[in-house]
Amino acid sequence: MFQVGRYDPQEAERNAQKNKGKHKGHPRKRNRRDREHPHTSPGLAAGELDAGAKGTKRSLYVIAPETAGPTSVALSRNRGSKVTDEAFDDLDLIDELIGDVDSANILTRLDENDNKRAAEDEEFNQKALPQSEVEVALRMVKQPIDQAATAWKIAPFLTNNLKRDGFANFFPIQALAIPDVIASERHADIQARDVCITAPTGSGKTLAYVLPVLNSLANRKIRRLRALVVLPSRDLANQVFKVFQSFMEGSDLKVGLAIGQSDFVAEQMAMSVDPDINSQDSDTARRRLAFDTGNVSLALQAFEDGNDHDLPEQRDLQSTIDVLVCTPGRLVDHLDNTPGFSLEHLRFLIVDEADRLLSQTYHNWIGRVIQSANSGSVAAWKRILANDNELPMPQVSKDGASYCITPTTWRRGGVVGDDTDFNTNDSYRSVASSVCRPVQLRKFLVSATLTRDPQKLASLKLVNPKHFDVHQLRTGHQGFFNTNTKKYSMPEGLHEHTVECTAEQKPIVLLALLLDQLTPQQSQSSSKQSVIVFTASLDSTHRLARLLQLLWVSAGYGEPDSVVEFSSALNQHERSALMKRCNDPHDKVSVVVCSDGMSRGMDIDAVRAVINYDVPGLAKTYVHRCGRTARAGKEGHAISLLKGGQTRQFDKMRQLIHNTDQVDHNMSIKKHLVRDAIPKYRHCVEALRDVLDAEENGELSHVEAINEDFFQT
Repeated sequence: MFQVGRYDPQEAERNAQKNKGKHKGHPRKRNRRDREHPHTSPGLAAGELDAGAKGTKRSLYVIAPETAGPTSVALSRNRGSKVTDEAFDDLDLIDELIGDVDSANILTRLDENDNKRAAEDEEFNQKALPQSEVEVALRMVKQPIDQAATAWKIAPFLTNNLKRDGFANFFPIQALAIPDVIASERHADIQARDVCITAPTGSGKTLAYVLPVLNSLANRKIRRLRALVVLPSRDLANQVFKVFQSFMEGSDLKVGLAIGQSDFVAEQMAMSVDPDINSQDSDTARRRLAFDTGNVSLALQAFEDGNDHDLPEQRDLQSTIDVLVCTPGRLVDHLDNTPGFSLEHLRFLIVDEADRLLSQTYHNWIGRVIQSANSGSVAAWKRILANDNELPMPQVSKDGASYCITPTTWRRGGVVGDDTDFNTNDSYRSVASSVCRPVQLRKFLVSATLTRDPQKLASLKLVNPKHFDVHQLRTGHQGFFNTNTKKYSMPEGLHEHTVECTAEQKPIVLLALLLDQLTPQQSQSSSKQSVIVFTASLDSTHRLARLLQLLWVSAGYGEPDSVVEFSSALNQHERSALMKRCNDPHDKVSVVVCSDGMSRGMDIDAVRAVINYDVPGLAKTYVHRCGRTARAGKEGHAISLLKGGQTRQFDKMRQLIHNTDQVDHNMSIKKHLVRDAIPKYRHCVEALRDVLDAEENGELSHVEAINEDFFQT
């Protein structure tokens, strides 16, 4: 969407002298290329735009100053060279078009054929001008997925996996981001732009970075850790890990998972010891022993041949994975405690749910990642300087028959934000600038509510970031951006409602809404439907889940485990098992009660509705909650229960989201659905006190099913 060029006043002056007098007596008419490229007119200063130029279909043209380094565009000074889009001179262009024809004849011909020229201009604009990225993206989402994948040159195994999972078309955010990243990766000699992705929840943001990253790594020859994906929670990390694992099928790429509440030693081994190697091999045993030094059986296996072996050095423990999905705390643990774990070969850093991660430092994990990514280059550069600016000789192997070469991934030193004196741009200081091509650590920031606070983004040291924002797309008019100034947007298939009630009425109103949304006639689907209920705190989540379980059974609506709680009271294994139950079409889980811990990125199939039992105070939280339904183009409902005085607060919060008039404030409650539950409600509230007392006394676990004795009314 940005056309970059440079206007050279000296070149224009030379051309003006050359053409002086050629058109004497006749005012120069602007030709077709002049109208299409107003930024190249000699009368415009650098950075100005000709707002009055007609026929301009691109959204913005930028005239950039010349910059040093590989990103600068060298302009040809050859008078006979062809004119390019990067830069051309108006007077040279006229010479090309008219050749030796007399200027008077040209003027007469133009005057006689104004209508014909206008028609030709329109045809040229439609056929010759490249369409904007938005126009192309909106066209590609309508193409079959195999045709779009072929046009973007996506690896065949990725296309097969997309078709395997039933994808028919790409989503808009994918059609914007994927081809841009893939195309820029093909031109690695040009500095690529970092990527910021903003799109409504459930719109395919995960695949928008999974596909181009895997496509770029598909042809790698040596396995190194080249992509790092950081997420704020273990549940999200586990979910993204499964996506990578699924789309790696058909390739030899491997992905690792590093999250808390799991075996740390097992994670260390998985990242540094190839599990495909024969476990009985003594060399493999020695590698495992480097992590588990107290394991007697491994020690015996490592040295069973009787020879005196040394444990592998840290540099010998090479990565067995290409992609690592992790949480920031666990990442720092591995950087500090895992031998051989390094990010020096990293090519991609993906920060998912970036606004949340950038707000929490987690032991300066961002600085640690950038430092580790540059560590190999800095160490090699210092070795070169210490060796009188000469490359060191390769180390001879132990057998004396070969050399040991440790590949180095070079970064570009001397860039803005680099805290070290590492500088590969100075050729007189290091041979690295002449013999090594730097590898950029490309960063992806992804969120439905991505921050644009420069102070928060500064820590990532983004390189000329490009922002893909689906919130600004106006799909009804291809090629233009929405002028909407609201901060957030919601999925198109979402229907929002509010219900006013008192605090005492809320549990019964909630029960009526649950039964209404889960009625087969209402859902118009024979498949499993679920409802997610959000509360304000962990305690509220637990108490409400227990109360609903009591009401569910006492009124004869179903089994107590039809209502489940998703919270930090469950360990990682229990939460993973619960997510599996929620996505199992044959399981009877239909109501999930949770706090905002689940509002970020969690993907549960067939969520019919989201109910805000406690209304959030922040628009960002409301957006993420409602994003659990109406995902991937489906329809869904978001219902908020408002107590007296909360309507004004809700409307004020909702003003930060576009289409404020789409909220239905007159949703009716079907009281007949809870007629049988109302007489039992008081008994259930009393039973809830007994359940909470039993949990406090240790007679009942917080995650244990309620005993039948508590249902006696």
